[in-house]
Amino acid sequence: MIEDSSNFSDSVKIIFDPHTEVLGIHHLFFSTEINGVKVDSAVIDNGFYYSAMSPDLKRLVKTSFSFLYSCPAPSIWETCMADSLFFKLGGNTLFKVDTVQITDWSQKIVDKSCKVVLGRDFFEKYVVRFDFINSIMTWGNDLPSDTEQYLAIPMHYTEEYPYYDHLYRHIKVPGFRLKAGGSIEARAYLDLGWCGYTGFDSTFLHKVDQHFSQVDTNSLAWLILNQIGVAVDSVDFPIRHWDDINHSYFNVPGCMENLSFCDIMLGLDFFRHFNVIFDYKNNMLYLKRNEQ
Repeated sequence: MIEDSSNFSDSVKIIFDPHTEVLGIHHLFFSTEINGVKVDSAVIDNGFYYSAMSPDLKRLVKTSFSFLYSCPAPSIWETCMADSLFFKLGGNTLFKVDTVQITDWSQKIVDKSCKVVLGRDFFEKYVVRFDFINSIMTWGNDLPSDTEQYLAIPMHYTEEYPYYDHLYRHIKVPGFRLKAGGSIEARAYLDLGWCGYTGFDSTFLHKVDQHFSQVDTNSLAWLILNQIGVAVDSVDFPIRHWDDINHSYFNVPGCMENLSFCDIMLGLDFFRHFNVIFDYKNNMLYLKRNEQ
């Protein structure tokens, strides 16, 4: 059944263990069915533009596919149009997938048994809410009634870095100070999946004063940094540089080589400390700190 009523909402149990990580990254899982084929460990990744499945699962689902294009490195993924492909989510929702990426990325990077990625095409269709305390993902057509309790943050398109037929979104993060003086606004990308940790672009770090005492304590920059680590004036930002050999984004197989579209990656290790609402349809992000 596909729900289209104006007050539609549904939910599913998410599996998140803050003590378990793969390649230094935490992941969100849930169970689903695709055209009747049960999948116990699907990963949630709004950084993956289209939902995806492994090549062996593609052979199991009963539908036809037509090739559109492949990633610049063909071994990573190919993008196809799908005929009659449905994800079963929660109790009532059948999420129709028109465009799907065929990849074994989730099996290589996340877990050998993970054959499915629920991508940003799902987020683009619904208002999606995460309750990490109770391990529930809820989605529907409308915003929850309690959004006045949340910090509302506009999302913006990153127009200078289109990737194939879609654009990335980011949030603007004011409050940083340049080493040479003056303030600077960062761009933060929101990723619950592949790059599930929080990190800064090294080029951005070279431009800013990295001491907490130079950050506006009333700013979004302060909220982010204060969540990452303890805000002590004499201590540098406690972050992982993207070009750090021990926590390098560029060492993740199959990643994009050009990440100039953002200065900060906000990953699951940041978002799990909040109740989070993604409203991509209206370009809004909502955060409310939880008890974790």
